[in-house]
This record gives sequence, structure tokens and C-alpha cells, in this order.
Amino acid sequence: AWHASDPNGLAESLAGFTGRHVIAAAGDHALQECLDTWGFTPVTETSPLHTLRFPGRWIRQAWAAGAHAVITPLLAPRLPAATDADECLAIAECAEALGQTDLQVQALNRALAFDRNCTSALVTLAALAFERNDLLNTSVCLEETARIAPLPAEVEPLRQELFAQVSAGGELAPY
Repeated sequence: AWHASDPNGLAESLAGFTGRHVIAAAGDHALQECLDTWGFTPVTETSPLHTLRFPGRWIRQAWAAGAHAVITPLLAPRLPAATDADECLAIAECAEALGQTDLQVQALNRALAFDRNCTSALVTLAALAFERNDLLNTSVCLEETARIAPLPAEVEPLRQELFAQVSAGGELAPY
């Protein structure tokens, strides 16, 4: 897609654009800023050719722009090709908004495959497991989150209580 000098028009176009390359006037700061917001970066510093390097940004921006009809059919097929945790988290956010819990869980697990310390994925998986009354997985996710950083004070008692419950049955032991 080619865009001259209208950042608003560019943003509208990008909401429905599923390609990976955009040609935009080099040196136009407003266009560069718009493209960056959407996850596109220039191939070289002075190049008019931009490549989608941060697909998570594009997914979030397009979703926020109301392009649900464009994004929804792309979510499941895009997940196996996701290139980083952020893209997986963006897919999970859209899946949650659509009520597609299975896809959301798959995306969160893939985010963790990219980044074991992805606290937002761990906390969300803990919440989903807790909603299903899956205390073992809730406890594991909370323990992993606590390994990365201290939990909020209001969550710490829950973590301790769940750990005590699941470790009493021999299902989980400290490591």
C-alpha cells in the first residue's frame, strides 16, 4: 500500500490492511509516527518501504479502530506464526473480547513459550484457572509470577493458601 502525507487516512487504511509492507513518503515525521504506532518500521533509516516488525501493535491498533471483522478471522491462524510474546498477548486480548477462551489460553501459553517471565500471561492464566476452580494450575501460575516479582499484597494470601492446599495433597512441592 502507498500513502503520501495523510496520517489519518493512513491509520484508517492500516486498520483494514493485512499486508506486511507499506510504502510511505520518507522524511514525513507524522507518517513515520503513525506507522510506528501501528508496528511498521522503515527497512532502512531513509527508506520509504516499511515492514510490519511488531504485529502485536497492529493487532491492538486495528482492534481499537473497530476492525473486528478484519482481525477476528486472522487470530487463530496467526497464532502458530506469532513471532513474539507481545503478538501472542494481543491475540489473547482479542480472543478474550470475543469470548474465545480456548484461543485465549492457547495464545497465553504461546506467549509463555516465548517469554517464561511474561507476568501478564501468568496472571491471566491464573485467573482463568481460578474461574474453573483449577486450584493446581492457579497455584502454579501464581508461584511462577511470584518467582518473577512480588505479588500485590492482596494476592499473596491467596497464593499461600492455594500452595498449602495443593502441596498438602502431594500435587505440588516447592523447588
